[in-house]
Amino acid sequence: MKMTGIIVEIRKDRAIVRTDDNKLIAIKKSDDMVVGKIISFDEGDVYKEERKVYRYAPSSKRMEKSSRASKIKGFSRVSNIKGFSRVNNIKNFSRISGSKESSEKSSQESKVVDFSRVVDFSRVSNSKKSEIKNFSRISGIKNFSRIASVAAAFVLIFLFGRNVMLNNGSRSEYAYVSVDINPSIEFAVNSKHKVIGTSAINQDALELLESLNVEEKDLKSAMVTVLEKAKSLGYISDDDTNYVLVSMALNDKNKNTEAKRDEKLDELKENIEQGMEEAGNDTIIHKTVTVSFEEREKALENDMSMGRYYLYLEAKEKGIDVTIDEVKSAKLSELIVKIEDDSEPVPTPSITPTPLKSPEPSPTPVPTPSPSETAPTNSPVASKSPDSGPELGAKEIAALGESVVLITAYDENKKVISQGSGFSVGAGLFATNYHLVKDGVVIKITANDGKVYDVDGIVKYDKTRDLAIIKATVDTGVKPLKIGSKTSLVKGGKIVAIGKSTGLKNTVSEGKINGLKIEGFADAIDLTASISKESSGGPVFDMKGNVVAVATYGVSKQGVNAAIPADYVADWVKELAKYSFNNIKIVRKTLVFDSDFELNFAVYKIIKALENEDVTAYFECMTDELYKDETKENLEVLFATFDLAYNVESLKVISKSDEQAKVSYVYTINKESGPNFKNYRITGECSLVKVGGTWKINDSTEKKEYI
Repeated sequence: MKMTGIIVEIRKDRAIVRTDDNKLIAIKKSDDMVVGKIISFDEGDVYKEERKVYRYAPSSKRMEKSSRASKIKGFSRVSNIKGFSRVNNIKNFSRISGSKESSEKSSQESKVVDFSRVVDFSRVSNSKKSEIKNFSRISGIKNFSRIASVAAAFVLIFLFGRNVMLNNGSRSEYAYVSVDINPSIEFAVNSKHKVIGTSAINQDALELLESLNVEEKDLKSAMVTVLEKAKSLGYISDDDTNYVLVSMALNDKNKNTEAKRDEKLDELKENIEQGMEEAGNDTIIHKTVTVSFEEREKALENDMSMGRYYLYLEAKEKGIDVTIDEVKSAKLSELIVKIEDDSEPVPTPSITPTPLKSPEPSPTPVPTPSPSETAPTNSPVASKSPDSGPELGAKEIAALGESVVLITAYDENKKVISQGSGFSVGAGLFATNYHLVKDGVVIKITANDGKVYDVDGIVKYDKTRDLAIIKATVDTGVKPLKIGSKTSLVKGGKIVAIGKSTGLKNTVSEGKINGLKIEGFADAIDLTASISKESSGGPVFDMKGNVVAVATYGVSKQGVNAAIPADYVADWVKELAKYSFNNIKIVRKTLVFDSDFELNFAVYKIIKALENEDVTAYFECMTDELYKDETKENLEVLFATFDLAYNVESLKVISKSDEQAKVSYVYTINKESGPNFKNYRITGECSLVKVGGTWKINDSTEKKEYI
């Protein structure tokens, strides 16, 4: 009987194949076998008759094995299979050993008692059967409901969790990323973009992957490691142009909507682009492309990478005469030149500034006031149809540049972690790229006149579109810009992009609209104007002085300058114009380097540890008495099941002395993906003590509300 599977490991005289029903079988090795290749075989190809075959068991059964012990060295337990989570490390689940006593004990353990409310966790008891009674907090901090609203989910997890974990939980193959240099390798990554497996697609890749351990690394770090190894082996040269083709495909086991699929691909692409940027090699020209899951399978059937198969399909579409074998064996640079560079590049036009008469002033907007206060008088007009008028001249461009600011994000050690541009959209409000501010513990705004302002936090953000509005701690007085609309744009229309350099000089880039859509983006504009790291987050103007887009650097494909339509910012500005500066609500708080920073950061970092799914960092934030080992297991299951956003809305030091302090806080927990989950807000107050010179949380009281 013929069986089909994919090669997951090559040994001296055998290959390990994972079959369609998730069995691992050792078969006799042949010269044409490589990791990642899909092959067919029958019983005569099996390496030895006596073998152990592992497969996923239903949640009600333990792992099963064949009658005789395996002769495959290193495959005696499921935990030894590279890329599979360790089943035997999951507490309170039946182990592989399979004794009757163990099985009976497992069925009685993980007993969940009195789960009446979503928030109600208390500490995990130390009873012999580890019964969980009346949870009101995951962490065991008194009245501090760390991930409070997931109790209901834990009922499901503890009753049915084995099935989840036996199917690899968070380690499941979420997407595939191929990197073609001349060696062709493929990463399998999980939903957190961490590498859980590598495959060599061709012979050169075997040398590249030898002694190279990138598993458990995030994708961008893995790409940097691979590029460095490729350079050391001579596949990348400092004396020549080097082409790198990156291709990505989602694992389509779970059917996503088109919008959700685009969002996931955009996030993956951003991680890839960051890896290429961190590699810091100016000789590399790279391109990132998207292929379907079906196209990936076709590529593997033909013993080639997703990227080379993409080039083959593109060649066929363009009518270029090339065969599969030629694409497999040709040098990557030759393929790129033959298939991709078969047309003249679009030249960047040179625009001569034209003097402009002062246009008639626009009418002062009358925003809707809040119930208690009058709205700010300098909020910009969100215009869907900008009035016609003369084109921008040098004087007008300089005037618009006064509203463009420098955005700088810092970590807790005052180290700069990102820097780019932004622009004023209201009293103390500035639009920018989300990727510039998302990891900032402290963010500062430097205005055109050199004044530096602290940021209170993020008011609005959209991760998918890479947009955010941040609020300064005070009204800066920087004049807001008028927001236009994508509907006024046409292909070939002139635009001007303005950014702010670290020296506070405006960087002005003139060009045209190259296209109103970019492949792989949910909504983006393709520009001929150059977008640099410094100008990322800055405004893109039409020739009437309206902001029509926000420049975005680091998430577009090679050779494309992307900008996100300003319509999304316009909608936010309209909403925020209803409120006075002091009444605008922060959704994600940032800190200030002041006398209270150390105390505020002690609370801030414990919530960020949850955001980053870092169990170790989470427990380092509290005193030893406040948690138990069982709580760690709960968190690990939670992280494997949900993708949650934790946003600190406010932090305030109530009292402090040399060794003790109190801090009040508000934060929200929102589901981004995973099973059913009810979003909520936590308001609390915690006491802190100094342990070895570091502030740690010792106790807290909290209340929650669903949102």
